Amino acid sequence: MSERSVPLPVAVRPVTAARLLDCSRAHVYQLMERGEMRRLQISGSKSVRIPLEDVYAVLGLDAPESTGHA
Repeated sequence: MSERSVPLPVAVRPVTAARLLDCSRAHVYQLMERGEMRRLQISGSKSVRIPLEDVYAVLGLDAPESTGHA
């Protein structure tokens, strides 16, 4: 049986970032307001995403290498 590696997302929703950090969504928005996380606006939408590397950086960690993104 071969294992396929699933690529990590490039960016996540604030609720997902909150789950990963085990904090509230409001705290994630505070981190964005303070400039500790970038806020990416989806074109033509109100949707916001946060780069996964920023989520790891808040913890002082390097984001794992993602496969499938060139």
